[in-house]
Amino acid sequence: MRASLVPILAVLSGMALLAGCDRGSRTPDPALQQRRSTDPLIAATVAEPLMSDQALSFQANLDAVRPPDAAIGAPIPAIDIAPTDRIAGAPPLPDVADGNCAACRASDEAVTLDALAARLAGPAVQPCLSAVGYSAIWATRLPRDTPLPAAARVIEAAGSDAPGCHLRLVAYGAAVPLGSLLASESARFARAGYRVTYARDGAVHVLTAARARDGSTLTLIGRDASGIADLRLVVTRTG
Repeated sequence: MRASLVPILAVLSGMALLAGCDRGSRTPDPALQQRRSTDPLIAATVAEPLMSDQALSFQANLDAVRPPDAAIGAPIPAIDIAPTDRIAGAPPLPDVADGNCAACRASDEAVTLDALAARLAGPAVQPCLSAVGYSAIWATRLPRDTPLPAAARVIEAAGSDAPGCHLRLVAYGAAVPLGSLLASESARFARAGYRVTYARDGAVHVLTAARARDGSTLTLIGRDASGIADLRLVVTRTG
């Protein structure tokens, strides 16, 4: 009888050893914990928020295919019923001759927002370009009567409030038809007291709005990107 207990005791001893190893592996290393709490690079990396590309987020699910044996779920809303911030009775944009658009060419040549501003801004704004800083906060500092439309999703923003400067630069997208958005923005600028002009060169559309009472100028450059309105806004004020 005693001999038959030997294998059982050996198995139980092995299980006890494994359990002890498992408990030991879960014991935190004090040196590692100390390093995690004191190393500024590790702390900054752990605390840093996740980054996302807003431009690519508009392309999510464009090529999604429902498996044939799956039930039909809630579909993605059609792009023309997304919130557009339309203005009732907004007049259609006038037709213009292609090729007569300096801002369109500037948009093609400029890679960054400050480079675009350098090509569009007048001599009075040029000294402000050296003080341009990039931050999404500038998208919230547009003129109060002409904020971004409700459907806008900010991709990048920059600006400057250096002495004598009032410069705002915003790149954003909107899941609405480009023509509808430009028509609404044109009517909204006009209601805020701006004189609005429209130009086009191929796929590039430009609204330019000027207001004499405070020297404000808004330039809105738009392209259609597979049904998504891709826009860049330049705001300057000299008064």
